[in-house]
Amino acid sequence: MPTPKQKELINTFISQLSNDAKQIYEPVVEHLLKLGYVPKKVRENIAFTHPVLNKYMVKMGIKKGKHPVPFLALRFSACRDYSQRFADIVKSPISKYPHKIPGCLENKCSWCLGEPESHIYSYTFPDSETKYHCGAYVPEIPNISLDDVPEILKLITEQDKYFQKYS
Repeated sequence: MPTPKQKELINTFISQLSNDAKQIYEPVVEHLLKLGYVPKKVRENIAFTHPVLNKYMVKMGIKKGKHPVPFLALRFSACRDYSQRFADIVKSPISKYPHKIPGCLENKCSWCLGEPESHIYSYTFPDSETKYHCGAYVPEIPNISLDDVPEILKLITEQDKYFQKYS
């Protein structure tokens, strides 16, 4: 159950959203709270963290600029069964940094828990080459829509099971 200050943080964010955006963000917030995630203010954004591991699951906020828009970033590195849309989200940083190898694959990082294969993002290209990206990365979901919500909730639940295993 969120504290009054946490409720105020959430309500302040939600109040800035359009009715369409509220339909996307409210179910995500409710699901995170139901699973016990703790909202914390991080600069101008909200990060929902695991209460024991203190690791981000979701980060959301409003991108500043001429046309402010809400954003949602989701950690789903322990998930393996997701749509092509989310595979493309994983592909983006891998394509941007094609030679970057996650530190845990080289025994240079201990941030995530468990075997590296259980918590790193992977993408298999059409030529069958598989590349990886750090599992601590919380990728933003571009052009988020109401159609994404069921999969986002599923991925949160799956990632939470991974966190629960190591808490």
